[in-house]
Amino acid sequence: MSSKDYTQYTAKDIELLEGLDGMRERPSMYIGNNGAEGLHQCLVESLTNSIDEAIAGFGDTIYISIIDNGDTDIFCIRDHGRGIPVDMHPIHNRPVLEILCTDMHAGGKLTAESNYKISGGNYGIGLKVLNALSERLHIESWKDGYHYEQDFSKGHKLNDIKNLGKTKETGTLMSWEPDKTIFEVTKFNKSKVKAALRDNAYLNPGVKFVFKYYNDKEDVYYSQAGIVDMLNEMVDKKDTILSKPIYFAEKEDKQELEVVLTYTNGHELLRSYANKVKMVDDGTHVTGFRSGFTKAVNVYAREAKLLKDKDENITGNELRDGLVAIVSVMISAPQYENQTKTKLANTSLINWVGSVVYNNMLEYLRKYPSQASAIVKKALSYRKLREIIAKTKETMMGTKEVKKFGALSGKLSNCSSKKPEECELFLLEGKSALATVKSARDPRTQAIFTLRGKVLNTENLNMEEILKNLEFRELIQCLETGFGEDFDIRRLRYKKIVIATDADFDGSYIRLGLLTFFARHLPEIIKQGHLYFAAAPLFKIVTKNQTIYCRNKKILDETLPKIKGEYMIKRFKGLGEMDAIDFKNHVMSPNSGALIQIVPKDFERLTEIIGKLQGKSSEPRKIFIEKGEI
Repeated sequence: MSSKDYTQYTAKDIELLEGLDGMRERPSMYIGNNGAEGLHQCLVESLTNSIDEAIAGFGDTIYISIIDNGDTDIFCIRDHGRGIPVDMHPIHNRPVLEILCTDMHAGGKLTAESNYKISGGNYGIGLKVLNALSERLHIESWKDGYHYEQDFSKGHKLNDIKNLGKTKETGTLMSWEPDKTIFEVTKFNKSKVKAALRDNAYLNPGVKFVFKYYNDKEDVYYSQAGIVDMLNEMVDKKDTILSKPIYFAEKEDKQELEVVLTYTNGHELLRSYANKVKMVDDGTHVTGFRSGFTKAVNVYAREAKLLKDKDENITGNELRDGLVAIVSVMISAPQYENQTKTKLANTSLINWVGSVVYNNMLEYLRKYPSQASAIVKKALSYRKLREIIAKTKETMMGTKEVKKFGALSGKLSNCSSKKPEECELFLLEGKSALATVKSARDPRTQAIFTLRGKVLNTENLNMEEILKNLEFRELIQCLETGFGEDFDIRRLRYKKIVIATDADFDGSYIRLGLLTFFARHLPEIIKQGHLYFAAAPLFKIVTKNQTIYCRNKKILDETLPKIKGEYMIKRFKGLGEMDAIDFKNHVMSPNSGALIQIVPKDFERLTEIIGKLQGKSSEPRKIFIEKGEI
């Protein structure tokens, strides 16, 4: 055996990243990724500072603008808080503004007894992240009767603080341009920013958010009733089974809880927040909510004889059917899994939130027996439905042998590989393009499932009704995950499920129907990042040496000036017009840019859109489309 040289690992192998270089080297540690999510996280991180000032009682209006700067966007945030301190730090002998923007773990929120009793920016690195990942960060501060400014870039200061003279104003202005060498996406999504501002208006009642995107007219977001207004915006009142939402709140020295909930005839929709930051993956406060809520309903149901002695307790899953709820906590020392703050981890909240929810809910149920009865009956109705599905499931889905080798009416052209991690399933619109796609695919790893006719709208259907539909029943068979309580994402046959429909009206209708089905009845497929749709190109540019596909006119106009020599342009109406070579190169090639992932982080927003577009009531759909919020 050869001897090991222990001298090979020495001091020269240790790299020391100065200042904020570590943030530039590993931005995903602080903002999640360097794509669209990370870009928007930078705006959210900046907005949090202004909101914290408003929560502390300084200023009630925040102005946000997005400026078109060519390849990049610049965002500006102006508040009327106390302004960022610019005086010299008593220990470090440097201006506080400079320290906040250039030194790790400096901030007004890091200690238990800070200026902010409860804050969303708990990590104290918001300004550092912005500086580190910026092409340019410009900050102005109106503080103690004077107006100051300073500029930063890529983790460093560009100049010293300038005193611009006396003023009677207070507050902060922050302008930020992303560094193109770090971010893959440098333009903000208008709808995503508007959704974030809308949420913040509900979570901070009394604070006004004024938003201007490019040269568009200003949008104003403001709420007086807070999360009650948010809940009313989430649901169609005609579809609720309670006469009014249930709201309660409790406040202690270092923690606060707000809960509002109702029930509808639709699907569960729960939003959770910690210190005004959306918890995409929920956390311990939601665990406590579910525990306290379930316990309260069962205690009341026994007291009111709505459950017989022989009946089993109502389960948490049974109470989730039709539940629409918002759970918001404020806590002085929040613990998150990472800087992007997607899941709350404070274990003490499980018992505290559970206790608060149990006490308030039990008091409410006893006070309003008709509302309580409606909740219990809704849960027991779901229990009965589960029993019916269990009895009829084997009949509807067939035997195990049929599931395994299934006769799928010729809809499935499967792939030969048995390794899910390399397999893809393309959901194809009709049989007309089947021959083309079969010629284009790799039969070892790419399977095709053809859909016939218009897809059933499953928004208001239960699983028993869905299983009567041949298309969805056979689709569930080929996915091999099972459904309902038997669903297991680990059994999924394909890593990618691709919705491949035309860009015309019929194709959009089918795509929306499939999105509704997956979001409402197999949501883990979206949450685990397995669902995609193929974006049909509008143009193909053919030159002597290459073929370029352009998704829209804008990309076409940007591409043409870069082409040297002669070229030919072909226009497509959709995927159905493409020949096998085009389909293979644009859609089914491993390097294709045509597949767009249904982003798991946007799942809640997706379900909200589906509810409005596919729901029974036309009024929310009309308002939604008129506002251009799709």
